[in-house]
Amino acid sequence: MSSLTKVDYLNAAVEIGEKILNKHIRTDDLSWETLALSGNKIVYQKSENLYSGNSGIAFFFLELYKSTKDDRYLLPLLQSAKGIEKHCIRNNTDNYSFYTGRMGVIFLFLKLFELTSDDKYLNLSIQLVKTLFKSSITNPVDDLINGKAGTLLGLIHLHSFTKDEQTLSYIEKYTNHLLNKFHFYKSGIYWDRSQRSINGLCGFSHGVSGLAYLFLELGNYFNNPALYQISELAFSYENEYYISTWNNWSDLRNGYHSTETLQQHKKAYQNGEISFFEQAKDTTAWCHGAPGIGLARIRAYELTNNMAYLDDLKNAVKKTYDATVTSFNDNVSFTLCHGKGGNAFLFKDAEKVINNSQKYSEWIDNIANKAILSYRRDLCYKNGFHLDNDLEDISLFMGESGIGYFYLMASSPGKIKSTILRPDVIGGCNDRLGVLDMDKHSIFELLLKKKYPRVSSLSNFSVTKVNDLVRITIEKIDNEAFKQITLNGTDAVKSEFQIDVSRNRLNEISPGHSYLGIRQIVEIEKNYALLNNFEDKGLEFKLVLFDKTCFVFNDYTQEKINESSDKLIYLLIPNASDIYEFPLSKFTYLVLQSFTTPTSTQQAIIEIINNKIMIDDDSELQIFRSAIVKQVKEALSIGVLQLA
Repeated sequence: MSSLTKVDYLNAAVEIGEKILNKHIRTDDLSWETLALSGNKIVYQKSENLYSGNSGIAFFFLELYKSTKDDRYLLPLLQSAKGIEKHCIRNNTDNYSFYTGRMGVIFLFLKLFELTSDDKYLNLSIQLVKTLFKSSITNPVDDLINGKAGTLLGLIHLHSFTKDEQTLSYIEKYTNHLLNKFHFYKSGIYWDRSQRSINGLCGFSHGVSGLAYLFLELGNYFNNPALYQISELAFSYENEYYISTWNNWSDLRNGYHSTETLQQHKKAYQNGEISFFEQAKDTTAWCHGAPGIGLARIRAYELTNNMAYLDDLKNAVKKTYDATVTSFNDNVSFTLCHGKGGNAFLFKDAEKVINNSQKYSEWIDNIANKAILSYRRDLCYKNGFHLDNDLEDISLFMGESGIGYFYLMASSPGKIKSTILRPDVIGGCNDRLGVLDMDKHSIFELLLKKKYPRVSSLSNFSVTKVNDLVRITIEKIDNEAFKQITLNGTDAVKSEFQIDVSRNRLNEISPGHSYLGIRQIVEIEKNYALLNNFEDKGLEFKLVLFDKTCFVFNDYTQEKINESSDKLIYLLIPNASDIYEFPLSKFTYLVLQSFTTPTSTQQAIIEIINNKIMIDDDSELQIFRSAIVKQVKEALSIGVLQLA
């Protein structure tokens, strides 16, 4: 391989900048079209966001100008910002995610204010966020790239410039929301439970590393290290999926995204191929895998000095080196999101905490050399969509703006301090509202109540004091819950507590979310076909409870089984989105438990009436028969029962 210099890297970035300038749409303001997914098709379109739109291209020109001090790049930067401003004024949106929504535009304008000291850009940022302040929290996604975590990260950046009370109140509002959205699994917590994944995702852009990074930034900005405990539990969850033979964290994406893949998943389910739904991937990218996870661990180590994060980082660096520097093939991308260019930023930031700058600089040079030589050979850069070479993309995370940004970093690794792949918040604030002011004890109590909500129903509920030196773990939360129940729980509370225990256990032993999602789709489809002809032939079909359902009752409820209360027994059913709880009446319980083994509705009717209800009057028999059939049909309609 011929040896190139850092001047060559800067020249490569300039060459990309010149190419992009020549590709702009001929309008009064500078704008571009980039590749995007539209349904199942890849199309060129104009958009505003950082990830694949005009804000990302403008961000590249901002960094190009800062690196070259050449006014040739300042003018197009300001012109494109003007076009983005007009677009945003004309087009309202409810998408305020950081990388793929309007919060990224606000971040760009903050950077322009920082560069130019022109108040116009700060005022634009304040103006554009007002729509968010008028709306409720509706985005169903929590992650950093598309979700509420990214919105919150952008709000912290905005507040670092404005210090205004309204932004602060929305930071508290979004923080509180995220503190009520996570799920427990084994030793940690995660967000975004979805049928598109085996379990909550690992990784920076879509997974728990991104959320952990957010809470690190919250804790640092508001000078409240107690918030780091949320990050630590997220990292603990992620480490449950560290695979030593891969030296990587599992990419848990395993869902359908088209009609074709939906049919593949249905077929695998119908064939009983459970392993199909448990197949994780060994991915090495900023978005999924060691590079992005390593960036989050660097920030964690910088703020906490916890050696466990340094150990994780060393694994991430080794994996990224093996996948990015030592392995190479011709069909490779150098984009930021999931290309070698993005991976190189881990080496840049690792140098901050692992003193080996010469080695990391050599690795970055290796990647930059390969990128330039690849371009000289192919006369193009492969886009992040991994499409044919004739479809070029100039966006920041999926195309050539991002590759140019990588070249700028490679030309002077120390010059770019906080990168767009890990946009740390500068500055701090001691004005803390609500959950932003929680100490470690308050966080422990929040975690306890979320995992065991029925513990808080104790009249003399009082959690053992947790001081700032104690490390919060799931084991400590479990132990405290059982201690509270043992010391203070009445028989009734202990009975309810069993629901929490069973729910948590079911979360750990249930099949993956993608399996549960497909199971629901397939079984509901079959059930509705059966229900359409139920009275005629459905009574003879054998039905069975989903084998992962769980009846919850203990000695206390067994003693009360003959009483009239409707909430003595619960049915727990794992679903892709959650564990569903159904309080059962005695009658409903008698009906459903008849289907713990394959049984026809007709057989169940006979069994219940003859052996459990014991009535002889014909009119009452007909009433009970109709009631049993109604219960069965309701259970079929929501997937509690399925064809055996």
